[in-house]
Amino acid sequence: MYLKFAFLQLKQKKKDFLLVLLFFSFAISFFYLFQTIEEQISFLDLSSNLQKFSSVLEDCLTFLNIFSFFLFSFLFLSASSLIFKRQKKDFGICLTLGMSKKQIKRILFFELFLLTCVSFFLGLGLGLLLSRGIVLLLSFLFDQSIKEPFVFLSFLSIKKTIFSLFLLFLFLWLYLKRLVKKFSYKDFLYPKEKKKKKKDSIFSCFLFVLSLFFLLFSYFPLTVGFSKMETFSDLFWYFGLLIFGTFLFFYSVPICFSFLFSKKKTWYLKDLNFFTFRQWEQKNNRMVLTMGFLCFLFAIPLALVPSTLQLKNIFEENAKTYAPVDLEISKLYSLENPENKGIVNDLKQAKISRNLFSDVFSFDSYQSFEYPKVFFLAYEDYQTLTKFYHLPKVELKEKEYAFVSNVVGSSSNLSIPSYQEKKVEGFLFLSIGASNPGFYVMRKEDMKDFVLFKNHLVANYKASSEKEKRRVEERFLKSIKEDSLFIHTKLSLQEAGIGTSALLNFFALYLGILFLLFGIGLMFLKEISSVYEEEEEYVRLSLLKTPESMIKKSLRKQTMFLYGLPFLFSIAYAVILYSFFKLVLDVFGHPQNQFGICFVFLFLYFGCACFSYFWEIQMLGKKRKKV
Repeated sequence: MYLKFAFLQLKQKKKDFLLVLLFFSFAISFFYLFQTIEEQISFLDLSSNLQKFSSVLEDCLTFLNIFSFFLFSFLFLSASSLIFKRQKKDFGICLTLGMSKKQIKRILFFELFLLTCVSFFLGLGLGLLLSRGIVLLLSFLFDQSIKEPFVFLSFLSIKKTIFSLFLLFLFLWLYLKRLVKKFSYKDFLYPKEKKKKKKDSIFSCFLFVLSLFFLLFSYFPLTVGFSKMETFSDLFWYFGLLIFGTFLFFYSVPICFSFLFSKKKTWYLKDLNFFTFRQWEQKNNRMVLTMGFLCFLFAIPLALVPSTLQLKNIFEENAKTYAPVDLEISKLYSLENPENKGIVNDLKQAKISRNLFSDVFSFDSYQSFEYPKVFFLAYEDYQTLTKFYHLPKVELKEKEYAFVSNVVGSSSNLSIPSYQEKKVEGFLFLSIGASNPGFYVMRKEDMKDFVLFKNHLVANYKASSEKEKRRVEERFLKSIKEDSLFIHTKLSLQEAGIGTSALLNFFALYLGILFLLFGIGLMFLKEISSVYEEEEEYVRLSLLKTPESMIKKSLRKQTMFLYGLPFLFSIAYAVILYSFFKLVLDVFGHPQNQFGICFVFLFLYFGCACFSYFWEIQMLGKKRKKV
């Protein structure tokens, strides 16, 4: 009986329950998609270095999925509360007819059970359709091919999704039980009207001007003058003013605008402009904290995703510049054993054939007891090294030395009396960024009292393709067992750059999609909830024979205000976040901007605004037809 009653309730209020069904289905597909990543990675042809990054991704996904579960739980609580409010009157009638609260709880239990079952199958189907896209995304991020075509169905991920859904079901059921226990039949039949507090218009105008002052005062130092900030206390101070000014703006802007435009009677009284401002004010009062919070929430994906997408291009370009040879090895000379031989001797002992390499250059670096924290290269060795590294040559005369570094803003801390210093941009160790702190180049006759510090070797593999180079490298690394050798290879650095950028890009996309879905869902639920509470006012408009076109125009303006202002603020805050991310990216390089992805987020955001508008039209139109 209870199941049948619950089914009839779902059928009667199908539009209201469809809202919850959509949220449940999208969340389940989201859970399933990202639960399958651990198994989907096995379909990629990853090297041993990239497999290390994939294992880090799998470990971090556990915490990200837990975080997303709590975010969606909060969203589902709002959706369930909204549907419960729509059923309060029906349940109140049931109470007056003798139905107990325990029976109402059973009806709610079966309603929730039916919703979760239907949404599970819909969400699972959507997840299966999108699973191919996740594999393609991983293939793009890790820059690896897929082993074979497949239709992916993970039973382990389905079990995890069912477990998450069970926890969510239990959580929502306890919440609904609490709501039923809290209200009496009088509350169901005669809900208390919320007192609408009137705000002083003059004071609101003052707060609006004050909020603009706070926003402008803090915004320009955080964008134009961001790189000039010397302490974190200044940063936190300006951010605090920005946050305070944001909430103050949303608190005061509808009353201030309504007051200012009310002075112009010909416009304010035209159509339903006065009604539009009043409705905007009432909705805004309920959503001040929500809209202020969403401004910062939407700014994160708008700034983070375009920033991280640049990393892949950065590391690819840097690998060409800062890893121009296939192999670089260094070995520290032992002061206790001056006869310790170099790297070439270690390779001979490991029975590594010289035929593996096409070009080999071995040289030494030196150190002085007078300057123990730095090391020197002989001028003649550096000139040969420039041919391998494609570095600018430097001419040194007597009583001259060169400081070589590629770190931006690096400076020499060495001062040798009667010697003149030259500064050269260059490097010695292979890397995927401008991270070589620096070394010194001096003529050999000026280093007579210096001692051996390290032995170095640079070489290229005797191979023409990437696959052949990988085979040579794997053979070389298996043969060498010397622990004292510091080995850097071009292939390993390239894979380190790909793995790092893949991790950061994936986390940025994951958080971007999560924050966007959560923010859009929360905004949509808040607006629909406010329309439900004020639907009687739209009924009165119908009784006054107000044209349908005027009501739709009013709703369009309200939707534009509620979605447009947070959107503009989120773009402004994204500029601040991007200026911070750009300072970090400038350490690695200066690639082209990747703002194209932002249009995807904007399309989803404005798509939600249009969906919200049409949902309100359908809901209010159905209510007015009954009048």
